[in-house]
Amino acid sequence: LCEVDAPTVEEQECTDFAVVAAADADLVLNLCRHADCEDCLPIKQLWELRMHTTGARRVRGLFGVEMNHNSRRSTNGMRFALSLPHAPRLRCLGVHRPPPSLVTELVTHAPLLEHLEAVDLWDSGKLSRMQHL
Repeated sequence: LCEVDAPTVEEQECTDFAVVAAADADLVLNLCRHADCEDCLPIKQLWELRMHTTGARRVRGLFGVEMNHNSRRSTNGMRFALSLPHAPRLRCLGVHRPPPSLVTELVTHAPLLEHLEAVDLWDSGKLSRMQHL
C-alpha cells in the first residue's frame, strides 16, 4: 500500500502487456468479521491511512469490508471501509451491510470486478452491466 513505486494509471492501462502485468493490482486483504480482532488491527490501521492514496491501486481484492458508516465501530475506533475510486483494479469484494448505493458505485468505479460477496443488494439488476462479473 506504500505510495513509493505505486503503479500509475498510465502503467495499468498501457497497451504493452509486460508493463500492465508488472503494474497490475496483486494485493488481497481479507479480514475477519470480529470488530476487535487483534490480528487484523494492524492491517485495518494501514488501510485507514492508505485507502485514499495511489498505493490503493495495488489492491486486487478486499474481504471483510464494512460499508455502513452508521454501524458500530470497534472499540479501537477502526472500521475496514472501502474506497472504490482509489482501487480501480479491484477484482474481488466481500462486503457487510452494503448501502443502497453500492451497486451504482461498483458499476462506476470497479469495472473489472469478477467476484462479489454481499447480502441484500439493492438495484442488483445493474450488475448485468459489468462485463467480468
